[in-house]
Amino acid sequence: MKAVILKQTGPPSEVIALTPDAPTPKRAPGDILVRVIASAVNPVEYKTVRGMLPAKMPKVRGRERERGERDGGGGAEVGEAGADAGIDEKNSRKIAGGARPRPPPACPLRRPSRAAAGGRPRWRPPRPPRSPPCRPGHPLGCKHGQQDALPALPATTRAGAGLSRALSLLHPHTRLAPPLQILAGDVAGIVVEADPDGPFQPGTPVFAMTDGFKWDVDEHGCWAEYVSFPAAWAAAAPSSIPLADAAALPLVALTAYQTLALAPNLKKVEEGGSGPAAPPRILVHAGAGGVGHVGVQLARALYGAEVTSTAGPANQAFLKAEPLGVDEAVDYKAVSPDEFAKSHAGAFDAILDVVGGAQGEATAGALLKLGGTYCHVFNTATDGETTAKVKAALEAEGKAYVGPTLVSPDGPALAAIAALVDAGKLKPIIASRVALDGVAAALEEVEAGHVRGKIVVEVAKE
Repeated sequence: MKAVILKQTGPPSEVIALTPDAPTPKRAPGDILVRVIASAVNPVEYKTVRGMLPAKMPKVRGRERERGERDGGGGAEVGEAGADAGIDEKNSRKIAGGARPRPPPACPLRRPSRAAAGGRPRWRPPRPPRSPPCRPGHPLGCKHGQQDALPALPATTRAGAGLSRALSLLHPHTRLAPPLQILAGDVAGIVVEADPDGPFQPGTPVFAMTDGFKWDVDEHGCWAEYVSFPAAWAAAAPSSIPLADAAALPLVALTAYQTLALAPNLKKVEEGGSGPAAPPRILVHAGAGGVGHVGVQLARALYGAEVTSTAGPANQAFLKAEPLGVDEAVDYKAVSPDEFAKSHAGAFDAILDVVGGAQGEATAGALLKLGGTYCHVFNTATDGETTAKVKAALEAEGKAYVGPTLVSPDGPALAAIAALVDAGKLKPIIASRVALDGVAAALEEVEAGHVRGKIVVEVAKE
């Protein structure tokens, strides 16, 4: 099958390529094999291609359901651990009930000492020499040395992938791609194979978010003609929009949907929220982006909220026009975070933040009402130590902290999202459309920033 493959990290135009003979994935019991009509481009993909992300995905909220469904254990609802769940200063998720977290995987560079059974410490590789501080703007504020200091070696075999993991231990933000990795987690397509008694039969149009967005797995993503994944991750595609447009929704819609659902003070309209009392006020940072433009619409549709959103000067009219229709648009280039915090002190019931930093975490406490919730989506600016301080400060002021959240595949939530689309309450904004051979250029466009909505990758005709 045709697919876009990633051979190693680097500039998109140099390290990804369209191949006509990638292996077609095999369907496992409980999975569905889907002929891909369209996928999409998200910031996580260009960061993966550039090698900007940690070698292993962080332990953050929102991944319990995904692990349970993949393992056949039913999974846990997002946020089931309760309001006390979060991350500690080392960015590790606390476990409900006092259970101890799993130990980290064994280092591939270690080997047992001859007297390990007697309790003597095992051999450890020597620590690498200290490097000069990273250049300004280095992803995640890395202090382990220049990312480019290590050679970009090809990882075209399993041994190469093992070398990638070994190098990542020495430098956490340098990673070689697994061999022939296919990226992307968004998919809309037609089921071609399924279990006879499964929820989706051949010929059914579906959309889903798969684990192809993860940067630490070798499984097939969705920039390909076919993809296989658990049926529980999919939902029937909305019928009121083209199937290709539905591919723009899964990752960004689930991110906003799952994160807002964790806010303890927000109630959906169907649950009696926004009744006789005044509607909640929700601040959505970066409202013109992928997660932001969907988060604005979900805040209005699900919670009946009055929405304020930040964006650059070129997107002010876009925020105010339908389908977003925010109540207040804020030009973050004209108004500093401190000025905005003073003029909107204690104004918001919840903040949905995919930006972090000075614009997000630093001003959350001043902007929230007593009992309000700061909803923090994991991003490259997320830092465990800073996050722990923000969480403690908010809780000391009688406010809640949710996150950092990381989206999980969720078929039932996608079904609710599809219903909102068909009811005219949610519409994906398509910035542009590209074919598989245009993915490299699309990644560079997303990396440059200020893409309004989503870029759709059209793979085939319906």
